[in-house]
Amino acid sequence: MDAIFCPKCGLERIKNSNFCPRCGFNFNEISIKNNKNYQKQKEQFEKLTPEQKEQLEKLINYFSPESINRKIFKNIPDLDKIIDVLNDKYGVKFADILEINPVANKSRTYTVITKEHKEGYEISIGDEDIEVKTFKYNKIKDPMLAGILSFITPGLGQIYTGHIKRGLVVFLVLFMSAFLIPTIPIIGFILFVIFYIANIVDATKCARAINYGTKLKSLNHWHIDRGV
Repeated sequence: MDAIFCPKCGLERIKNSNFCPRCGFNFNEISIKNNKNYQKQKEQFEKLTPEQKEQLEKLINYFSPESINRKIFKNIPDLDKIIDVLNDKYGVKFADILEINPVANKSRTYTVITKEHKEGYEISIGDEDIEVKTFKYNKIKDPMLAGILSFITPGLGQIYTGHIKRGLVVFLVLFMSAFLIPTIPIIGFILFVIFYIANIVDATKCARAINYGTKLKSLNHWHIDRGV
């Protein structure tokens, strides 16, 4: 086994020690390139044919967070501009974006929510400039809990977030769609499943709307509008 030396003072590392006894350097901070697993994987990669390397790189890129997000948000016409402005001004990476919602009744305006839930962004894209407003995240209601409640009982997650009328409407829609199953089994079941999943997603959006101080549009819209 090759000896490892401290990159700061040059002293040889004592076996199984995490810190240099001379300067206190943390050996866990050594670059991954010094890791034997990395070296082993690199050697295996070098043994692949050019065609295999190309296929592997394509597979890795296909399942990368950036690639997955691009598929999710492919219907957002100003996607590239949104990504650029958030990365340039706020250091937000594309892989960190959780939601991009067009704002109802506002042309080329979007709310963006990140995975870290620290800030939200309202982005208005004009012909010559782009305006960005930030809004804070306060965890008042838990989106995961809201989703679980609506999974157990449709509409319960919406009621938990304070959207009582919305929750009752969701419950009634699911209740009525269940009665279609005996009459038109296939169509009724498909509709029930669609409404059931939408009910869970809507509950999490209700919680996030509360936490971000945003205002939900009516149930026939899937957009979050900024509250005034």
